[in-house]
Formats: sequence, structure tokens, C-alpha cells
Amino acid sequence: MQIKEFDPIKKWRNKRKENNICWKVNIKTNIERGYDLDIKNPTKSTEEKEYSSAELLIEMLNTSFEKSHKLLNHLKQAVK
Repeated sequence: MQIKEFDPIKKWRNKRKENNICWKVNIKTNIERGYDLDIKNPTKSTEEKEYSSAELLIEMLNTSFEKSHKLLNHLKQAVK
């Protein structure tokens, strides 16, 4: 990559406005957090559920099985 490839990003960054996906964090807050940049979206009203790895795996498998089941049904209908 060339440094000039970042020019459009630099221009965008300097003009961006705060919104529901872009927010500012005070440097004091950042220092107090030990420079941990994993800061939750302050505009998000619903709390996201945190999954254990087992729960996440089960959720992903169920979603995959549901998609597979739907695809199989579509194939069965197409073959009839």
C-alpha cells in the first residue's frame, strides 16, 4: 500500500460528524480505561446478548441447519 492511498480516508475522517455509528470518546476516559478501545456504542438502546462459545456454536449450528432445511425444501419442490 502507498501512503497516498489513505488520503481519501484522511479527508473523510477530518469532516465526519457524530451519529449512531460514529462517536467521540474523551481522552481522559480513554486513559482511565487503560487505552482499551473496546467501547460500546453509547447510542445503542438495546443490550446485546453475550454468548459463551458453546452457546454461540449451538446458535450458529441451528441457523445453519434452518438454512439447509429451507434449501432442501426448495430443491424438493423444484424436482417435483
